[in-house]
Amino acid sequence: ESPSLLSEAMKQLSKNKEQKYEIEEGGRNQIFVSRDTTYPQQQQQEERKKIRVGYLSPDFTSTHPLAFLMQSIFQYHNRDDFEIYTYSLNRPMSTKNEGEDDEVTAIQKGSDCFKLLPPSELSLLDMAKQIQDDELHILVDLCGYAGTSKVAELMSLLKQQHQQQQQHFPVQISYMGFPGSSGAPYIDYMIVDDIVVPPPTHQKSGSNDNEWWSVRKWYTEGLIYMPHCYFVNSHLHCAQDALLPSHDGRGEALDKRKNRYGLPSNNDNDGFVFCCHSRPDKIDPKTFRVWLNALDRVRHHNQDQQHENMPRMNNAVLWLLKSCDEMEDNLRLIVKEEYPNLSQEALIFASIAERNEHLSRLACADLFLDTPSYNAHTLGCDALFVGVPMISLLRPDNGEREDDYVNGNTEIGTTKLASRVGASLLRAAGMYDEMVCEDMISYEELMVSCALNKDGWYDHARQKLISSREECPLFNTKRWVQNLELAFREIAWNSGDSFKGSERRRKGTNDDILILD
Repeated sequence: ESPSLLSEAMKQLSKNKEQKYEIEEGGRNQIFVSRDTTYPQQQQQEERKKIRVGYLSPDFTSTHPLAFLMQSIFQYHNRDDFEIYTYSLNRPMSTKNEGEDDEVTAIQKGSDCFKLLPPSELSLLDMAKQIQDDELHILVDLCGYAGTSKVAELMSLLKQQHQQQQQHFPVQISYMGFPGSSGAPYIDYMIVDDIVVPPPTHQKSGSNDNEWWSVRKWYTEGLIYMPHCYFVNSHLHCAQDALLPSHDGRGEALDKRKNRYGLPSNNDNDGFVFCCHSRPDKIDPKTFRVWLNALDRVRHHNQDQQHENMPRMNNAVLWLLKSCDEMEDNLRLIVKEEYPNLSQEALIFASIAERNEHLSRLACADLFLDTPSYNAHTLGCDALFVGVPMISLLRPDNGEREDDYVNGNTEIGTTKLASRVGASLLRAAGMYDEMVCEDMISYEELMVSCALNKDGWYDHARQKLISSREECPLFNTKRWVQNLELAFREIAWNSGDSFKGSERRRKGTNDDILILD
């Protein structure tokens, strides 16, 4: 975070709530806006035009995580100020029975206009014309370079066309699909938060530029800094069925689920389930061995203990997602060759499951293990929502240099956006202090501490996570949308018909917009 900037912004805004607070840093303006910020258009309600916002994606299908995450956000846009258009580059595929609502239905119902733009049926020019006909002010790209689609080509074509026609709209924004800068001249803004992309600060550290700025400089877009967490989800509205009973019957229901997957039962005093159901390709060799170190220590700690009141954890297990037989064989071989005292029964593998079963079985875990090189995104939300604490790594900003890997440093880095998401999710869930580690030594120690203090510190942390589910910012989709709208208003209304920010935009120096909640 950048506490000096945020505290100064709050102080300035409190002096005059109708004004924004703006400073220049690193060649860009940093504009702080809050819900009290007003614009001339708001004072002329009857003459004001609505802001037309489009969302473009090939993933508005009931089989893709993006649709699952975003299905509720469109309905929460303020219809007094916004019109919402959604553009799907794929024909929706439903996994629901007839008469049941799915993600696509929710997206369609939440939109003022839903259009199909399948590349197999339309040329890029035809797709661009349909979007241009809607005269959008803002177009949000929800795909970027992720997957194989025509989105990047389409966004580039739209930017070329409206530049040639000297049109200032739509402003094009990147979000969600690709976890990094596009580096593309056709993307004006990107939605982030101050953990995944630490903002620049005027403070210096000795003779070197502040490390935060060394991260910011790699992003070509103007950045929209969301408060709490940039990563939106719809879990509170569509994943309630996965939750266990809150009081009566919880233990019995949990044991039934655990028995189904061969996990130690809830009444098993020496059982603890370490879990990672992230894609196996996210697990780097060093992290896997840290997990095994902790598992080995937990299962055999009682042999070294002098006190008989310490819990025995002979039945602690590591529960992983299985991609194929070869993957399982390779990981078991590491255990056999490097951890001879660790039983093969300590590793349990889960098959890929459909979403409802995945969410339901995830609640059987005691502790979710984030993968530092590429964090859990959707899966991190899944684990926290069903009440499973998650450990994540976030190295100090001054503890990692850009040339570390060139010089042979094998430590796991957390500079890139995809390796900082877990810490962002945990902050928004109110669990940052408890569950974010600065190095892998601390990561391993926290794993061991959670298992050996299952009925003490760990249980307190888990109950805190569960009790705050309804109120914490992470799962408050409506609040997230209201904060995003502050940035949209700043982009559209403050510019006016003359779009006074367009000169900076043509030069590729869009302002950073920091939202204060």
